[in-house]
Amino acid sequence: MTFSDAERIGKLVRKLRKEVLKQTQEQFAEGIDRSTKTVSNIEHGLVIPTMDTMLRISRCTGKPLSYFLEEEEV
Repeated sequence: MTFSDAERIGKLVRKLRKEVLKQTQEQFAEGIDRSTKTVSNIEHGLVIPTMDTMLRISRCTGKPLSYFLEEEEV
């Protein structure tokens, strides 16, 4: 994965969290058992989430992992 992948994944996570789940970063972080700082870093494309974190995000959002890994424009 590259920096652009991190940005793309972050945009997807943020969009789902805000528009679909209608959760704050704090609520989402609690739902995936991660810190608010981690969620913020993911959404801003500063880090590439680990596989464990991606699985948690996938479960929380109801989206398959492939949704986050496909290279479509956000």
